Amino acid sequence: MKKRLLITPVMCALLITACTSESPDNTVKNQSPQLKTVTVKKQQQFKTHALPAFTKATDNAFLAFQISGTIDRRLVQLGDTVEKGDVLMTIYNPQLGPQIDNFLGQINSVNANIKQTENEVNRLKNLRKTNAVSQNDLDRLVNQRKSLIAQRESLKAQLANAKALNAESVLTAPFSGSIADVVKDEGEVVAPGDTVLVLGGLDALETAINLPARLHRNIVQGQTLTLDYLGTQISASVKEISLTAHPNTQLFTVMLDVPIQNGIKSGERVLIQLEESLGEVYQLPLQAVVDDGVNAPYIYINADKTVEKLSVHIDSIIDDSVNVHLPIDTPIEVIVQGQHQLKSGTSVASHE
Repeated sequence: MKKRLLITPVMCALLITACTSESPDNTVKNQSPQLKTVTVKKQQQFKTHALPAFTKATDNAFLAFQISGTIDRRLVQLGDTVEKGDVLMTIYNPQLGPQIDNFLGQINSVNANIKQTENEVNRLKNLRKTNAVSQNDLDRLVNQRKSLIAQRESLKAQLANAKALNAESVLTAPFSGSIADVVKDEGEVVAPGDTVLVLGGLDALETAINLPARLHRNIVQGQTLTLDYLGTQISASVKEISLTAHPNTQLFTVMLDVPIQNGIKSGERVLIQLEESLGEVYQLPLQAVVDDGVNAPYIYINADKTVEKLSVHIDSIIDDSVNVHLPIDTPIEVIVQGQHQLKSGTSVASHE
């Protein structure tokens, strides 16, 4: 049906010919080359964010010796693939070997004393039967034997500790992976805890994103997010979510498991697609909103053949659309072109 709309200002009249359509929502009506409207209603809207992140190996180890010494052998090169238990590096500490030998010698000596004391105790027990020795002499030897046994146990514990430290002179791979960095080399002196090698796993990847509170509330454990990697889509699963924000950045950290596919590896840049719920808002064409930089943004609507000016609160701008909040819930016919001709209260009359 064709209609002619007459906009009547206070002192003048402007005849506008328009063609209206009965399509319900988001349907543009060409009323004249200067005046156009579109009908919209409040709907649930979403905004998709593309968040950059980098993948990393799930298993990462900064390997170090627990003893001091000089590195005497490095058995791997940067980039080498190793299996769990493979020997990677050894260290030499000149005190460990003699220390073990010293404890072994002391234990042998104590064992000999224990055997001699036990023989003496047995002899005195026989003499005690005939009252040839006093009970005090016998008790003294029994206590001496107990003391020697306790000394032997202490030396055994020290020997076990020395052997454990000696075992620390051999550095092995805690899991299968690849040598990501060689920090120390042969001939260098290291202290306990100094990183000498960095090992990265090959079986699993992960990535992390830091989110503000408004995006953090859109994340749940086990949620699947889409990663864009070199134009291909990979589904990643949310595995860890921090419940408190970092005190410096006020951002929440979220960890995702990244499946190894499409050739992706550690250190790759990906874009994580995260959908944010904007709630129920009106989505208008960008040109519908008038913002002169002085007054609050506003729009003109056709309210029962009368132009009505409404102030709007802009929620977000997405491409050529703007999401706004209005103090109404019903569908509206918003004017998207020709607003300069209008003011609030202008009558819009229809003529056949």
